[in-house]
Amino acid sequence: MNQIPVGRFQYALDRDKLREMIYFFVSRGKTDLGKTKLMKLLYYADFGFFAEHSVPISGARYRAYPRGPVPEDALRELPQLVHDGFLESRQVPVGNYVQESYIPIHDLTIASLNNEEISKLNEVWERWKDETVSSIVSATHSEAPWASVDLYDSIPYEMAYFL
Repeated sequence: MNQIPVGRFQYALDRDKLREMIYFFVSRGKTDLGKTKLMKLLYYADFGFFAEHSVPISGARYRAYPRGPVPEDALRELPQLVHDGFLESRQVPVGNYVQESYIPIHDLTIASLNNEEISKLNEVWERWKDETVSSIVSATHSEAPWASVDLYDSIPYEMAYFL
């Protein structure tokens, strides 16, 4: 694995892997993939991989947001992927609110992720693809990584061992 620890509970961000993870999940959907669900899929991929290999896939920094874990680095990468022409951002009315969602519009080559990492992404996708946003948010709220830290605090990868 090529993730290098840079301090307690921190790993170097692999921006290419994070971008490929985002694109991987967005390109799997039959319809637009909402931002909240995307954030949870990234969380389950990184933390699930960490639980098995003691290193994350992307090294993104996760924080406990009100609707579950969020990789803050992905919040910066999404607009860049839209700007670079790989994704389109849409505002989709869902009930009483507007969901920010994404669709792929140009292929992004998956070159940085290895077979084990892609396997984990597929596993996470298969587990959660048909679940609602509410169910995936509820799941993250019932698990130690999110529940053990204060709102907006960093979630250490080492908490993945308690999933």
